[in-house]
Amino acid sequence: TGVLPQEGTHNLIMNISDLQGNPLFSNVIGSLLARMPFEVPVPHAGTIIKKELEYDESRRLIPAYNVPQGERGKVHIWGRNDMPIRQKLGIHWIVQDPDGLIAEDYQDWQFMRMGPGNDHEFISPGRFDLNKPGTWTISISLSMNPDAPLTVDSYAGVLCTVAAVAPPPEAPPEAPPAEYTLEVAIEPPGAGHVLISSKGPYSAGEVVTLVATPYPGYEFDHWGGWPPYPG
Repeated sequence: TGVLPQEGTHNLIMNISDLQGNPLFSNVIGSLLARMPFEVPVPHAGTIIKKELEYDESRRLIPAYNVPQGERGKVHIWGRNDMPIRQKLGIHWIVQDPDGLIAEDYQDWQFMRMGPGNDHEFISPGRFDLNKPGTWTISISLSMNPDAPLTVDSYAGVLCTVAAVAPPPEAPPEAPPAEYTLEVAIEPPGAGHVLISSKGPYSAGEVVTLVATPYPGYEFDHWGGWPPYPG
């Protein structure tokens, strides 16, 4: 028996000698193909373990609901290494508004590999305006193997719903200032005349002076009308 030192084709040689050790025959009688034991590669495995949307100095799990219109959003995604060896995680997500327009397109790789069972948080580099009411969506891909990326987990669905904020009520129009008129009647008619200091209409609080002059044969008695004149 013998141990083949490496993978490949090896010749089988027969050597025949006499009892004194003198060679009688030596020749190649065949060949042998040696294969090394086959190693099963470890499959890449990872999981998106948490998704959060940050706004208004707080965080909500994705999908978040009834986010007030006008807030500014930031995404946080956690990925975990489910392999028995150290690995590097990568992320790619796209946020779209209710009209399908892209609000954020972000991708990144960990700087260092991390051990089995460890997780890593990926964070939006900036913020995007949640300026449209309706349903916002996000598609996420968690990857491994930076040289030839392989997607190990994904999510595609609702990021959040944005609730429209009612505009502040408009102030009621200012009422026009009140105006007043003045009519004078003389009883009996033709018994005199009344001089009015100014012609109306009049504003509230305006002072109007009336001077009554009776004709000969008549004399002034009193002012009448409604409301009763105090003087």
